[in-house]
Amino acid sequence: MRPLPRAELDDDEMRVLRDGSRWRDGLSANGDDRAHPCVSGEGGDRARYNVFDGARDHLVRVGSDELPSFFSRGSGICLEHQIAGAEEGARLMRARFDVLGQGGMLFAVPPPEETALPRAEVEQHLAAAMKQADGEGIRGKQVTPFLLGELVKRTGGRTLQANLALLENNARFAAELAVAYASLG
Repeated sequence: MRPLPRAELDDDEMRVLRDGSRWRDGLSANGDDRAHPCVSGEGGDRARYNVFDGARDHLVRVGSDELPSFFSRGSGICLEHQIAGAEEGARLMRARFDVLGQGGMLFAVPPPEETALPRAEVEQHLAAAMKQADGEGIRGKQVTPFLLGELVKRTGGRTLQANLALLENNARFAAELAVAYASLG
């Protein structure tokens, strides 16, 4: 199976996407992701950026009431599809890939409750950091590391803890999903 290219988003597109008002194709730059069974487990805003108009049926939230963000369990964006865990996700994959012949699923995994920050707090810090980045003329590829660093400073390291815990959650879910899918035969 050939790897699917990622669509790159510039800073202006990310600012629009951050509020959920516009979506872009990140599953396949040429729009043919339905032909390839691929699964991505991502949490946070990355999941918001890796979806395009008309493909919300690809996105499944895992154990959360709404689409999670990197540091918070919610983003304010509701999604139609939700699963409680890996077994249910494996059955959904089986139906989508094997029965319907479709592909390209994204499971949006939230950070653990014990490390997640309140959404309003993150949004406040992020808005201030984005304003600072604009004021300092930070553009392009430098924006993301700047924002992440500023969020770590502004939250006393809590965003870093939440992001590391999210990485572990993603890896755990991916392993559980792979085992559950393989057990379906």
